[in-house]
Amino acid sequence: MSPEDQRLAALLRETDPPARDPAFRLAVLERQARQDMRARLTMVFGLGVAATGLLVAAGPMLSSMVAVLMPSGVTAAAAVLAVLATFVGVIEMRRPV
Repeated sequence: MSPEDQRLAALLRETDPPARDPAFRLAVLERQARQDMRARLTMVFGLGVAATGLLVAAGPMLSSMVAVLMPSGVTAAAAVLAVLATFVGVIEMRRPV
């Protein structure tokens, strides 16, 4: 081996990547999971606020329509279940596989 090759080999050994640190990798994965969770919670909260606003704005019209179409007391429960089913569907569609 020539002196240049030896110098180059020594230089390359000095710049070797550090050994893998499992604790660091777990910390990075945890941080990514927390960011994903925060993003999902923000999306669900935003959708909830938007749906609530729509229901409040359309409340008078919906109440008169529902009174004609469904006079029983299950109207509010049906509306809540419909909104929740919509949110669950949206969240499941956006979930990465």
